[in-house]
Amino acid sequence: METTNKPNSQQTAVATKTVKKTRKVVVSKSVFYSIFVVIFAIAAFFMFCLDKENFLRKQFNAKFLDDIANFFTGTMKINFDVTMMTWITFFIFVIVFFAVFTTFFFKKNILQKKEAKQILKKGEPLSAKQKILFNVFYFLIAAVLMAGLILVVFFVIVPRLPLPASQTDPSFIGHNLLTNTLPTIGIVLLLVSVFPIACLLLFCVFKVIVFLVSLIVSGVSKSVMQSEEYQESVAATQAAAADIASSMAEAKGLSGDALARAKDAQKNPQKKNSMAGFNIFPALDNIDKKYEALEAEAEAKKAEEEAAKAEAEAARAAAIEKGEEVPEVVEEPKEPEPQEITYEEFTQFAYEFQSYLCHQKYYFDLTIIRSFIAGLASSRMILLQGLSGTGKTTLPRVFLEYIGSKAWFFPVQATWRDRSDVTGYFSEFANEFKETEFLKHLYEASYTPEKVNLLVLDEMNISRVEYYFADFLSIFEYPSADWLVPLIQIHDDVVMPKKLEGGMARIPTNTWFIGTVNIDDSTFTITDKVYDRVIAIDFEELNIPFESDYNYDPHPLKCGELEKMFAESKAHDENRLSEEEKLKFLKLAAFTADTFDVKFGNRIMNQIENFVPVFVALGGTKEQALDLMYANKILRKLNGKFESYIKDGLVKLIRYLNTEYGKGVFVKTEKLINLIQKKLA
Repeated sequence: METTNKPNSQQTAVATKTVKKTRKVVVSKSVFYSIFVVIFAIAAFFMFCLDKENFLRKQFNAKFLDDIANFFTGTMKINFDVTMMTWITFFIFVIVFFAVFTTFFFKKNILQKKEAKQILKKGEPLSAKQKILFNVFYFLIAAVLMAGLILVVFFVIVPRLPLPASQTDPSFIGHNLLTNTLPTIGIVLLLVSVFPIACLLLFCVFKVIVFLVSLIVSGVSKSVMQSEEYQESVAATQAAAADIASSMAEAKGLSGDALARAKDAQKNPQKKNSMAGFNIFPALDNIDKKYEALEAEAEAKKAEEEAAKAEAEAARAAAIEKGEEVPEVVEEPKEPEPQEITYEEFTQFAYEFQSYLCHQKYYFDLTIIRSFIAGLASSRMILLQGLSGTGKTTLPRVFLEYIGSKAWFFPVQATWRDRSDVTGYFSEFANEFKETEFLKHLYEASYTPEKVNLLVLDEMNISRVEYYFADFLSIFEYPSADWLVPLIQIHDDVVMPKKLEGGMARIPTNTWFIGTVNIDDSTFTITDKVYDRVIAIDFEELNIPFESDYNYDPHPLKCGELEKMFAESKAHDENRLSEEEKLKFLKLAAFTADTFDVKFGNRIMNQIENFVPVFVALGGTKEQALDLMYANKILRKLNGKFESYIKDGLVKLIRYLNTEYGKGVFVKTEKLINLIQKKLA
């Protein structure tokens, strides 16, 4: 009984892989087969154009065929005699070529299929002997078929064609093959190959260009990824993602709380529309608890000290009563309290702070330092504007370090549109107020009245200042007792934090607001409404390193001491503008109003009278202070105006300043005039 070896799964996989490989080879060879068919078809077309006596050519009678023939015979100098025998030998050449190509084309495919069938049937591939026998029979059959085809052409087809006897002669056939057919085919193939060669060259050029562009792009992208801005952007993105995840987790917890409150409201209908008993300011309440704990700790410590003192007194009284030696009362040494700053020390304050900055590797001109401190005396809002990287955020941070406090930074977002973006909003869903970090630090400042509190709004003009900060700018127009920012309308039974007054947050007198402003196309322009209410300080130059011999030790300073120095600076007559100096400046203001129609009110004059004495007390001059205030408060209003009269007015203004104050005295103003003149040129 005959048995067959059934192939296992591995053999089946091998056979399947062999068949797939065969199909892939067939597809690739089919492409080459098609290319050669197209090439020989084009060659036949050009031979058809050269064969002017062809009866089919005469029937077409197409002019473009004559143009192609004239191009070959005239321009290319190809003038071969294409006869019927040329066509016969051409087609014989084509038949032989494709017969050989087809023989090799199918051999491997047939062999692989035969081997795959044997693997599936017997479980073993073809042996070497079987492959040799297959090749012998395959090529023998191909040779017989090819020879038979050639014999049929010469002995069956050619005799039936109406050819002259001279063209059927073997010598003519050989000569025609060598002199006409083969050269014609060769030249045609050469012409046809120009196109793929040109395509290949274009492809190579394209690959080179793509390679160079990819190198440039990769280099640029690598430099961008290694840049500080990119790293900061990545860090900001990661922080934003963390904030989103935290917010989602918080929202999930709040939703559970809200659901519990809703269920409670259903059980107790009388509480349904009431916020009674709810603490809607959780973060501010935590601040209250923090300082209550600190106050309780201080009171407990004080009570312990008093108890220890009373115990020592009792022991001493008992010793006296018994006639024993009275123990001496040893008091623990107390840390010496820092002495208050004197006015004489304050006059050196700017120099010593500059020296402190130098030893921290920060370099600021004395004019900027004096303007910053004098700005605190004349406004609750200071704008630090100028180029990026010139120290706008560094100055307030290091100043607070120098006087023993800490500045708080809040990056402004482009989406800020109203006060709620700064202070927060009430969430109906969570039934609580969503406090911002800004509100938390503003609220906490009420617990530390002795410390100078600076809240820095970084990149303040990335959104419109008058949108989100308008309430604060208006509040500073009122007396300090009325510095209240509205947060929420509340009911009488709502539990409120201690320092909130009727749903409003108080701005403590120890608090100032600093805004950093970048001047570029990506930000909004600061309006006159804002400039009129703030002190603007320009950061226009790079900070060049220098040395200072002044004392650079930190100088702890309480808020009360700072305000006391402001008041004492104003009390010195030599620091204030005299009536004559004030009148002189008012005449300059009147000249500006008549020439440019630019006016200012009492607010700016009050700021000048507060700014100048402190600036002078810190070592500056009255002219320098007036120059800064005039340029930033009055002349700055000409920016963006391009009327024809302004150009002539600026020339008159320079003459007026040179006459009244002297040439080169109003340095800031002259620099601004030159800048405006360049824009008008």
